[in-house]
Amino acid sequence: MAMQPIKLPPGVVKAATPSRARNRYWDANLVRWRGDHLLPVGGWQRNTAEPLPEPVRRISAWRDLQDIFRIALGSDSRLQILEGATVIDITPADFEPTPPFVTVSGFGIGPYNAGAYGTPRPLADGRLFGRPVIWSLDNFGANLLALCGSDGRLLLWDTTVLPLPAKVVPVATAPEHSIAMLVTEERHVMLFGAGGVPYRVAWCSREDINDWDFTNPTNSAGFFDLSISGFIVNAVRVRGGVLIFTDSDVWLARYIGQPFVYAFERIGEACSLYGPYSFASNSSAVIWMGRQTFWVFDGGAVRPLPCDVANFLFAGIDAFAGQSRVHAAVNGLFPEAWFFYPSSGQTECDRYVIWNWQENWWSVGALPRSAMLAASVAPYPVMAGADGHIFEHEKGWTAAGLTRVGEVWAETANIAIGGGDQRIDIAQAQFDSGHGFAATRMLAFTKETGDGPEYAEGPFMPSADGWTDCRFSGRDIRLRIEAAQDGDWSLGELRLDAQPGAGR
Repeated sequence: MAMQPIKLPPGVVKAATPSRARNRYWDANLVRWRGDHLLPVGGWQRNTAEPLPEPVRRISAWRDLQDIFRIALGSDSRLQILEGATVIDITPADFEPTPPFVTVSGFGIGPYNAGAYGTPRPLADGRLFGRPVIWSLDNFGANLLALCGSDGRLLLWDTTVLPLPAKVVPVATAPEHSIAMLVTEERHVMLFGAGGVPYRVAWCSREDINDWDFTNPTNSAGFFDLSISGFIVNAVRVRGGVLIFTDSDVWLARYIGQPFVYAFERIGEACSLYGPYSFASNSSAVIWMGRQTFWVFDGGAVRPLPCDVANFLFAGIDAFAGQSRVHAAVNGLFPEAWFFYPSSGQTECDRYVIWNWQENWWSVGALPRSAMLAASVAPYPVMAGADGHIFEHEKGWTAAGLTRVGEVWAETANIAIGGGDQRIDIAQAQFDSGHGFAATRMLAFTKETGDGPEYAEGPFMPSADGWTDCRFSGRDIRLRIEAAQDGDWSLGELRLDAQPGAGR
């Protein structure tokens, strides 16, 4: 056979078993692809000197009129500002915190026909009590606006006055008991679930955060009640308007000017969010994780997004914690949307999936992060860790100074050489390393039968000329490429010196 080129398309195909995704990558962690080359995801550096007292749920960043860069952090009971490495708590004294994360158990809980009749279900089989509560963070000029669904008030931190206010203050004239908020491109502050009405959208007069007089014919303040039987979950700015997610469908609010100001149109049905934060947006599209499907809105129609790792994700997510913990954001430095979720049995996000919209590949991995902000105003993506720290990502090649060797890798599914009807002997491998050949190593996994045991061989280290001496054989062969050092590297086409062995 001699040298056999192994051409693996970018991205992970997470089929049930490696044999069902032949000649594809089957599993991965902290890697990405650029063209046909496999690359490591960048490392991260810590921004906080001490861990925050509780996990952060939402992040926003902006620069004020003095060009001071600040990061706003919303958690279950606090609103904090990160300025450099200094953390400032601006939570009002009468703030109503998010209810504790609880599940309920007992009779009638869990899937039908599961468990013994007449016995209450344990807590592990329970479901979330109540509707998930979320933070909304946005800017009105240089000022920070914040709203937490448990508190329900529109809160203002005015950075145009000095000394800076010690705490945020409620906008007294704004409707209370709202669940979400954003600032539109026309500079209307828009509230969702306004005044405690779960299907109501309300907005202030243009550029006047204090004018919420809906009866005044000379201003542009107003409200609209969506014709839904459920409730609004969240909303996001899009090109051409505001995308509004309800518990069952999706609406688009478009600015049309006086007298109605905004027009509302239902543009998608049965395509709701998995959780209130399970969407990522860029300048041209919104991508979101639904209950069993991914969806995209790019200014036209809402359409389903095929996903090569969907079965793995939806089978492995914790169905109860995921309702409130799932979160997503675009990367900002790379054309990628990241979706974080808690795996089964976890109450905080510990895994992720990535979609690259330019090259249309998916990947998977493990990383404990409770919130994410795209690189934009912030020069790097900002993420909140499960350990209470805030990190800048895609910066360096370590995990805040700790090695990532053994954590950065990609595994192939079964590689089709010779059709699997005879043993294949591998004597050498050749890496197409664009750079950093010494930073990677290869392992092999071999099987003699489809259901037989799998044997690990290696690791095998490449030499400077790209050749890697190795000795292994099997009827089913798959490979693992992993980082051997903390640094940049790339891997393109792989060639194997394959010789036919014994037949069946």
